[in-house]
Order: sequence, then C-alpha cells, then structure tokens
Amino acid sequence: MKNFLILIMLFGFNLFADNEGLNPRYYQEEKITSFISDVIIRKDGVIEVTENIKVYADGTNIKRGIFRDFPLNYKDNLNNNIKVEFNLISVMKDGFDEKCRIDKKKNFLRIYIGDEDVYLNQGFYTYRIKYETNRQMGFYKDHDELYWNVNGNYWSFPVETIECNVYLPLEAFKRKIMLDGFTGYLGYTGKEYTAVIDSVKGCISFKGSRRFESNEGMTVLVGIAKNIIAEPTTKERIKYFLNDNRDILFAFSGMLLLFVFFYFSWLKVGKDPEKSTIIPLYQPSDGLSPAEMRYIMRMGYDTKTTTSAILDIAVKGKLIIEEKEGKYILKKSEHTSMKMLSEDEESVYLKLFGLVSEMVLSNSNYEIMSGAIKNHASVLKKKFNDKYFFNNTKYFTAGLIMTLIIVIVTFFISDKMNPVALFMYVWLSIWSVGVAALIGVSAVLWREAIRSKKQMGGALFMSLFSIPFIAGAVVGIAMLFANSSILINIAFFIMIIFDILFYKWLKAPSYEGRAVMDRIEGFKMYLSVSEKEQIADSYKRLNNSKEYEKYLPYAVALDVEDAWTNAFDSALKYSGKSSSEYKPLWFMGSYAGIQT
Repeated sequence: MKNFLILIMLFGFNLFADNEGLNPRYYQEEKITSFISDVIIRKDGVIEVTENIKVYADGTNIKRGIFRDFPLNYKDNLNNNIKVEFNLISVMKDGFDEKCRIDKKKNFLRIYIGDEDVYLNQGFYTYRIKYETNRQMGFYKDHDELYWNVNGNYWSFPVETIECNVYLPLEAFKRKIMLDGFTGYLGYTGKEYTAVIDSVKGCISFKGSRRFESNEGMTVLVGIAKNIIAEPTTKERIKYFLNDNRDILFAFSGMLLLFVFFYFSWLKVGKDPEKSTIIPLYQPSDGLSPAEMRYIMRMGYDTKTTTSAILDIAVKGKLIIEEKEGKYILKKSEHTSMKMLSEDEESVYLKLFGLVSEMVLSNSNYEIMSGAIKNHASVLKKKFNDKYFFNNTKYFTAGLIMTLIIVIVTFFISDKMNPVALFMYVWLSIWSVGVAALIGVSAVLWREAIRSKKQMGGALFMSLFSIPFIAGAVVGIAMLFANSSILINIAFFIMIIFDILFYKWLKAPSYEGRAVMDRIEGFKMYLSVSEKEQIADSYKRLNNSKEYEKYLPYAVALDVEDAWTNAFDSALKYSGKSSSEYKPLWFMGSYAGIQT
C-alpha cells in the first residue's frame, strides 16, 4: 500500500510538471542565460579573453551550436580602419573540446561552433571560447584605456546576465583608474551596470543590472596611467600603418602615377608652340567664319559654336530670328539677294530648313537641332582636326582607363569602401551631370535676365527648381563620405580633377594653328577694346549698324559680345541716338543685345 501511494505521488508530480510547465520545453525560450567574459590585459598590450556563454537551445535557431562574431577593424577619427589580429586558442562545450570553423569576412570573422553532422538535444549548454587579440588598447597623451564591447550587439537572443572581469597588472591599481560603461543597443549610453574594483586580485568586475534583449549589449571602459602597458614602437607603428592603409597608399600611389603619366604626356605632345606678338586686326583673318574661329580657339566644339553660326546666317540674310512669348523661332528668309554661307554654316542651314521653313527652338524640335549640331561638328572636325591642332585623345583615354583601374582595384582591396559607397559613386556620377546642367541653365537665365532686365521669373523658377536636386547631391556626397574613407575619396577626387584638367591641357595647336590663333587673338583684341577707347573711337567705327552686325557673330564666337555691344551703344549715344531705336532686319521682337 505504501509503495502504491508513492507511485501515485510520483505519477501526480509528473502530471503536474507536464501541465504546469516545470519541464523546460514548456516554459523556456532560446536565450543566453549568462555571458561571462574574463579579459586579461598583458603588459605587452596583448589581450587574452575567455568567454563563457551559457545558452538554452530548443532547436528553433540553435540547432548544431552557436556562432560568435569578432570585429577585425575599428575606425579612427578620419574614418580609416585600424586592423587588429585575432588568435583562437580553444573552443569547448560543457568542458570538452568542440569542433569549430572560422569564416573570415571583410571586416570581421565568424566562429561557427558545433559539429555540422550533430543536432543538439533540447537543453542547456555552456560554450567556452578562448582567444588572444592585440591593438585593442588606446594610447593617449595622459592615459591609456581599453574600450571593450563585451558581448557584441548582434545576438538574436536575449541575454539574462552579462559580466566582464578585466584583469590588469597589479601596479595599475597603485595609480588612478577610470571606469565607465554603456548598456543597450549599439550607440546607446545606458548605465544599467555595476563595477567593483578588487585591487588584491587585480580585477575590475562589471555586471549588467538587468536582462538584455536581442541586439543589446554592454561595453566597458577602463582607463589606467601611462607606462604600465607597453606602447607600440616606431617600427611597429610603421608596420601597422602600412598594413592598415594599403588601400589608401595604393590610391595615392595611383594618383601620383596618373599625374606622372599625364605630365610626361603633356611634355611630349601637349606643350603649345610659343605665341607671337599679338597685334590688333580690324577684320576676320584667314577667311574664317565665326564658328570656325571658335572651334579653332577652343580646339573643340560646344553649343555656342552652332549659336554663332546661326547668328551669322541671320546677319547674312538667310534666316530671321523671332522672339515671341519668351520663345525663339528660326524662319527661313524670303530674301533672294543673300551672301554666300561658309561650308560649316551651310551644313547647319540645310539641316534646319531641309524640310521646314520655320522652327521653334524647343524640345519638340530636339532631333532637328541635335542633327544640325552633329553635322556642324563633323564638318569642323574634318576641316581642322590634326591640321590646326591635335586633341591627343589616345593619351587622355589611357589616363582615363588608368583612373578606372585604380578606383576598381582600390575598392577590391579596401576594407573601408562598402557597397553603399560604390552605389553612391555611380549615382553621383549620373546625378551630378544633371545638377551641373541645371546650374548652368540657371546661370544663363540669370545672366540674360540681368542683361535684359526682364524674364526674372523664369530665372527664379529655375533656381528654385534646382534646389532639391542640389540638396540631393549634397546628401549623396555626405553619404559617400560616411560610408568610405575620407582619404581615399580625396585621392579619387584629385584624380578626377587631373582627368578634367589634362583633357584640356593635352590639346595642342600645330605651328600653323598657333599662327592662325594669334591672328584670331588680334581680331578679338579689336572687338574687345576698353571703354575709354570705345568712347573715343566707337563713333568712327560704328556710326551705323552695318559694322556692328557684320562682326557681332564673331564677337559672340570669341566671347566678347558684351564689349562689342557696348561699343555700339557708345557710338549710338555719341550720335545722339538711343539703342532702343536699333532694329536689325534679321531679328523680330524686343532686341536688347544678343542672347547666347
């Protein structure tokens, strides 16, 4: 009977356990029940760490074992990484050696603990990880310190208890010791911990005073007097610097190599022949059209080249420019008595009016305009390239390819350039083109609004419209610097500047071209005389509109249209006339100087 009662009691206890949750499978969640870290700081600066991690596993996430991440880099105040060494000494589970493997990532390594072929039973397990690491001490002017993230901030499980025991050389306790700590998520500055100093054992014990949720952790800081822990020697610092910054050194070495390549290329093919003495010329030299002069002087094409050509076509009577409601319309002239067009101007004229007799300068006619520009550039290139000047494109292209190789290799070898930085480089390279175009259009609109004293609304609207895009570029640059090395970015930007500058500097006129340029400079000098000279001489030169109109396209092509127009205004005032009375036959609308 007694045995029977005992049996019933045991049976009842088991029922109670199953139903009330005393069996772990009913009340436990996967978690870290305790994380205890012993950190020994040796006099040579090496840190020896032993971590005892007790977990409860039920097979949900902890199936074969756990993994532990260890960062290999930390950042200095210039956002450059300091690389630390890691040496794994042993890994144990419940007092016995345990299988593990190390997977090295870009900025950290991960220790996978457990046998891939063995699944854990439900229950509690204690893992012990022992390792050494260096370069964890910070050496400052008046003290040295250890800043140690005890358990990391990326555990998927809550941690019930976190403790950290920091062991120092005993002599450290004879002098001032500074303590601090932080609890919570990454970057938080919570103070839910206690710290106890035991100078006899040479230990400082930190203990969290609450349960830590997933992704929460504890960081401790211990500051001690100087000359207790050995600082790196000069030789060691140089070694560390070279190892830490091989990507920065590569980027700056590449930058220097790029400059050397461009410089010697410039010495070889980019040096201009010496200028001759420039003397004023009172008419266009060498029978060149305005667009041809601009193309030769720039040693290349831009849209103002076509603008000067269209203006010269109008002055010669082949088309009329009409301004209507803020838009410009090009109309084929009905006059039969017209002067001969130059070859380049004919290519523009035929493309513009091959199928139509008038055209509005708007996006709807973009294809026609772009076709005219393409034809115009092709004619000028065929006529003058490699005769009056050399672009030396192959040298610039080689430098550009070198730049791309340096950037790509730097990204591959760097620990500092993450995918966000790569994306921002690509995005900014596209976005900045649009921003530059908006700024350029805004500048032109403001210039013309100030000159004509009207259309201020359009300039203001374009400026306000550009602000969000400029702000986007600023934010993008900030994100780029936040996700990459400042020094590497500096090297990259300097290389881009080299590419831009030498694109221009590598161009060089031939000896024949230099002589033509000097004569063009002489004619430009005539078109851009000083204001005093204008007042004295402008009436003699410009007492009627023919001289002004004839050379206005040249003034536009040579970027001295303002000076030339001012000279004409001076002539009109000298003769008692007003500039408002001037009405060119080739322009219909409110004329207030030429707009380019």
